[in-house]
Amino acid sequence: MQRATPGSRDAARGERAVGEIGGDTRLLVLDVTDDASIADAARQAGTLDILVNNAGISGDGKTLDQQDSGAFRRIYETNVFGVVAVTNAFLPALRRSAQPRIMNVSSGTGRHLRSRSTFEGPAGGTRARAGEGSDASRRPCFRRSAGTPAAHRSRPGS
Repeated sequence: MQRATPGSRDAARGERAVGEIGGDTRLLVLDVTDDASIADAARQAGTLDILVNNAGISGDGKTLDQQDSGAFRRIYETNVFGVVAVTNAFLPALRRSAQPRIMNVSSGTGRHLRSRSTFEGPAGGTRARAGEGSDASRRPCFRRSAGTPAAHRSRPGS
């Protein structure tokens, strides 16, 4: 039996997603920038077959030279460090699966920024590292991949 367990930092939005998914679905309230929230969610996971890292934020539309360092920190905390923290926290649950998988979803933003400047955006960093994983996830039974929502026809905000 498969169960979908979406994580959302906003409980109300997460419950709406649970209602849309239906079936045997339960919500994990999870803020990828909060270590305690990540640890609490990971303790509730049991066995996990697929971890989908889909949390992400973008800047406010300013060009790189107009962006302040605080904005970059928030973006990296969510889009890069959050992916690492969540993946590492959920590795024990993934190891209990016969066929664990990790999927990192990102926009094409990092790729596009890298082609126009020397800055490698957080999305590009996440995509480039999707195949690297931690040493613990390099076991041959772990399958890792990265994708872009537009390529998979996902809905914004879902």
